[in-house]
Amino acid sequence: MVHVTLLNGPPRSGKDTLARLLCDEASGDMILSFADPLKVATHAALGLFGPTGKPLPADAFEDVKDIYDVPGFLGVSPRQAYIQMSEGFGKQLWGPAYYGERFAELIRALRPGMEHHVIVPDSGFVAEAEVLVDRFGPERVRLFHLHRDGCDFANDSRRYIDLSHVGVQATVVDNSGSLLDLRRLATSIRDASWS
Repeated sequence: MVHVTLLNGPPRSGKDTLARLLCDEASGDMILSFADPLKVATHAALGLFGPTGKPLPADAFEDVKDIYDVPGFLGVSPRQAYIQMSEGFGKQLWGPAYYGERFAELIRALRPGMEHHVIVPDSGFVAEAEVLVDRFGPERVRLFHLHRDGCDFANDSRRYIDLSHVGVQATVVDNSGSLLDLRRLATSIRDASWS
């Protein structure tokens, strides 16, 4: 059985931090991102390979994703390269749900018969999230909108999403407090029962 927690908010609103706080690896929780297959494909397209000959992993440029002089990205930031690969190529060719379909395949490949809680820190497109609701059911998908003072979607292709039409209501999370406040929030989210 799979449960999915979608974290949706602008860059630097605390999605990755909240995902790490929610993740209890001992109980089988894991963090997976819609963008992981996209990032690996972008690395391959740019010829960014590791010593084994495989494209660099999805998180290879996480610490420098907004820097514009990263070698191999031809003068754009890794974030901008990923956005262009997604919006200007992948979705144009295969449709807006393409990365959602790929992501659902990753989840289905997890060990069958086991309970999995997948935490997704980069939800921001309705078509992708709808795929997960369709595959796993609205009772197994939760959506959190993260808000933080000074953060917006100005340099991002994602937006706040609404899934109420498929039976998933968003819970608004204000992350303008301290890290301790976010830890408390993570505990309350983790302890809350599913539908």
